[in-house]
Amino acid sequence: MSRRLRALAGACVLALGLTACTGDDEPTGPPAPQGPISVAHTDAVVSEAVAAVVERHLRNRGHEVAESEPVPQPWARTDQTTVAVVDTLAYALQVAPEQVMPEPPEPTPGASGSAAAQSTTTDPSPSGTGSPSSSPSADGDAESAAASSTESPTPTPTPLPNGESAMGADKVDRLIEEHLAAEAERRRAAAGSATPSEDAGSAGAVAGGTPSASAEPSDEVTVFAPSAGTLRLTALVTASTASRLELETIDDLNVRCEPLVAAARVDVNSEARPEATRLLRERLDRLSGCRPDQWRPAYSAVTGDLVFDRAQLGFAYGIDPAVEDDALVALEDSGRVLPEGRISVLGQAEHIPKATREAIREVMGRMDAEGLTDLQELVSGPDALSPEDAAQYWLVDRGLEDAPEDWVVPQPGWF
Repeated sequence: MSRRLRALAGACVLALGLTACTGDDEPTGPPAPQGPISVAHTDAVVSEAVAAVVERHLRNRGHEVAESEPVPQPWARTDQTTVAVVDTLAYALQVAPEQVMPEPPEPTPGASGSAAAQSTTTDPSPSGTGSPSSSPSADGDAESAAASSTESPTPTPTPLPNGESAMGADKVDRLIEEHLAAEAERRRAAAGSATPSEDAGSAGAVAGGTPSASAEPSDEVTVFAPSAGTLRLTALVTASTASRLELETIDDLNVRCEPLVAAARVDVNSEARPEATRLLRERLDRLSGCRPDQWRPAYSAVTGDLVFDRAQLGFAYGIDPAVEDDALVALEDSGRVLPEGRISVLGQAEHIPKATREAIREVMGRMDAEGLTDLQELVSGPDALSPEDAAQYWLVDRGLEDAPEDWVVPQPGWF
């Protein structure tokens, strides 16, 4: 935990005033909730922490809030009194990976755009003595080619095609909206063709969660409170690897990945997500010329793998506090090989009072990149706080909650 957040855990820093973001063209909803508001979420560290912040902020604003437990698919739990905290990129990669990360173009005959083609033109051995030079010609000057390879330790980048960019956060939000609308339409269709007893079961099966008994148009779930900051899948390396291989952008990985072991978030590195896993590796291969020799197993801690040299290339969210704490280098991705999402709150706008939605927007509007990183740092590592305690410190730090009387407010120059 950073020095600033260590201080925050024992005190508080009052921040500037706040502003709320409201939508004037949306339904007002009922004047009061039909019951206590529930905030569904997964057990992912960031999602659980954000849910705790939302719950505490709602209580501070006078709303009754029910206790919540992690669920596998929180978006399927939304109803008249339940909203969901959702990692939109993880959700989108689950339901439509081919839209989030479009299929890259096939390699051209003159370019080494696949691992198979690369193996015929480069030496992928970890020794680093080989160079990705062209194969010897048919009339055969193999010795000359080998000598050239030995004399040039710097790999020659392979030609790369221009592929369709991976989705940014705004497009991912729209994709989720469309998917949720389609799910609501399927529930309505099921409600029209099924008996009452069949209706709830069909709706639940489609949504992938607890069966819903109604299928009215007002049940459509929308992304009504996105985080101000984004969750960008980012290529990470250690400072020493970046210096040794002269890496600044993801394009610099071209033909430099063969000796490396890679690690990635489970969303794009798991047998349970075969399509997203395949698309990530193909996009790295064809759009960046990056073909790691090995991949770490799913569920490994990406930044930990990098720090302890179990992997030399990682793919994780750029808001991970380990990026700064462990001096990891985020490679620039101007061509957007990798996708981006947000932490957002989803719900049924027709049933959630406008005042409740505005309170949630108020706090999610403060979840910028720094806010998300700070919150994750509070609940991570050896000094980790509980989500509930972290929520209090985070809200006080951002001026959304008054500091308790027994807190000492640090003054400038103390640290």
